[in-house]
Amino acid sequence: MIADVLHFQKNARPDSELRRWPLLVDARGCTTSMTDADVERAVDAVRASKDEPRAHAAIVADDDRLYGCVLLYESRCHQLGVRTIRAFRQYEDAEQWLATLSSAREYA
Repeated sequence: MIADVLHFQKNARPDSELRRWPLLVDARGCTTSMTDADVERAVDAVRASKDEPRAHAAIVADDDRLYGCVLLYESRCHQLGVRTIRAFRQYEDAEQWLATLSSAREYA
């Protein structure tokens, strides 16, 4: 599973133009066997590229274990100074968060 996450992180928005687009990851219905160490590997990937500009990313997870992993990921990224990643339980909340931030960015 962590190999898939790392692959996704690297390839979801591969060029600088796509990195400026908001990203919504819909993981509803997914489960995980990820450990805290696996989450740290994902955080390490963020750490390695944290100076590259990226738009906001919302991750929706309705499975308790996966949501916990995503919250840990969000929290650890926040500690790095990366405040563009958020975890959500509800798709609509994630979608609204991204829409609000995208609109605000147009007026900045």
